Amino acid sequence: MKIYLLQIFVFCTISGSQAQVPKTPIDSMRFYADAMFSMRLIEHKLFAEHQFLRLATTLIKSNEDSSKLSFHPSFVMAESADKKLKIVSWQIDENFQNYRYAAFVFADSCKPIFLKSEERNLNRINFESFTEHNWYGALYYHFVPEKINGYYTLFGYRFSKDGNKHRFIDVIKIDQGNIQIGSPIFKHYDTKEQEELYFRHVIHSVSYTHLTLPTSDLV
Repeated sequence: MKIYLLQIFVFCTISGSQAQVPKTPIDSMRFYADAMFSMRLIEHKLFAEHQFLRLATTLIKSNEDSSKLSFHPSFVMAESADKKLKIVSWQIDENFQNYRYAAFVFADSCKPIFLKSEERNLNRINFESFTEHNWYGALYYHFVPEKINGYYTLFGYRFSKDGNKHRFIDVIKIDQGNIQIGSPIFKHYDTKEQEELYFRHVIHSVSYTHLTLPTSDLV
């Protein structure tokens, strides 16, 4: 009964919405997608996101189905130049300056992969590779056109609890349905000009120094 009443409450209090009952499962999925971005109370946001994901995992089975998510402007979509990889990501503000991230990864070679962010030390993720089970969380918005050693290079960002914005240059690879995010192919030079290899570039706030994109002679 409580869940049913909350559903009615969510439906009736979406800011700016028109009273129109969803008629199909896709309509319901889009309704809850709108609710999870527009509701004010976190418990309502999380309930709407849970319902959205329940429907999305049922309705979205292939790369082509990714179009069912593209209707909402709060989703961030990035697609590779060869059209073989697409990422639709989003953030939920659980409370002031505390964001949680999620994404669907669509690839021609496998079923869609769902990513959900885990609490990570953003000062340490230069030295780690991630899968869908321990992802750091980001909004990915652009792919570099060329692949490098089988990896796609992409750009993203996220916010941390201290209010800082963190930008990422990362690589992603999908092999036999398994996703790998990050690889030690980024050259970095420390203050003594000693070369190190990072799994990704993390740019905290506005620091852009000592950056080089990965090159094909690195493995």
